Amino acid sequence: MVRPKTYTEETVATAVCLPESVQVRLHQVDVDREVSANLLGTSALMEYLDRLALAPEAFRAHFEGSRLVSSEVSS
Repeated sequence: MVRPKTYTEETVATAVCLPESVQVRLHQVDVDREVSANLLGTSALMEYLDRLALAPEAFRAHFEGSRLVSSEVSS
C-alpha cells in the first residue's frame, strides 16, 4: 500500500545513525500511533529546528563537550 504524500516539497533520502534504544522506541511509537517512523522523525526534527531558531543558546548547552558543537559554530 502506498501512503499519500505528506509534504508539498521534494524530499531527500538521508541516513541517520541512532542508538538502538532510540530506534526501538521510534518504531514502537509508529506502531502504536499508526504513523510512519519517517513522519515521526521528520516532525520531531522540524519542531526541534524551529525551537532551536528561537533560542539557540538554550540548546547549545545541551551539546557542550560533544563533537556536535565546535568553537567555529556561531549561534
